[in-house]
Amino acid sequence: MALEIDLINIEIIDVSNAALQNTLKNINHFDCGDIVSSYFCNILDSIPNNTYDVIISNPPYIPINEMDSLDITVKEYDPYNALTDYSDGMQFYQRIHDISDRILNENGCIIMEFGSIKQMNKIINYFKSYQYTVHNDLNGYPRMIELTK
Repeated sequence: MALEIDLINIEIIDVSNAALQNTLKNINHFDCGDIVSSYFCNILDSIPNNTYDVIISNPPYIPINEMDSLDITVKEYDPYNALTDYSDGMQFYQRIHDISDRILNENGCIIMEFGSIKQMNKIINYFKSYQYTVHNDLNGYPRMIELTK
C-alpha cells in the first residue's frame, strides 16, 4: 500500500517481535520508512498511540478447539498466536469494537478478515451501529468485512 497510494501514512502494530523485525526489513528494503512505521502493541491490553482513517486487521480468529483440524502446512509453520486467540476466535474483534471509538476517526472504516459465517454474524452484531460490506475471497467465500461509521 505504501508504494501504491499517494499521501499515505501507515502504522503497523503487532504483538510479535519476529513479525515486527520482518516488517522493518521490508520497510528498509522498499525504502518507505518516511511513510511506514511499526511498533509493539498488544491490542488486548493496550490502545494504539494514534487515531486512524482506516484500520486493517487479520486477527488470530481460529477457535482453539479447531486448531488440531488445520492443514499441516498451516499448523506446523505458522505461530499459534498468529492463528488463534486461545479461546473462541472472537477476542480481537470484540476488543477492536471496544476501542474503535477511541482509535477510528470520524467516517473511518475497519477492514478485518474472518474465518466463518458464524464469526461474520458475530462481528456484524458487535458493530451494530456500523454499515458493513462483506467481501469474498478468491474462492468466492465470505472472508473480509468492511465496517464504516
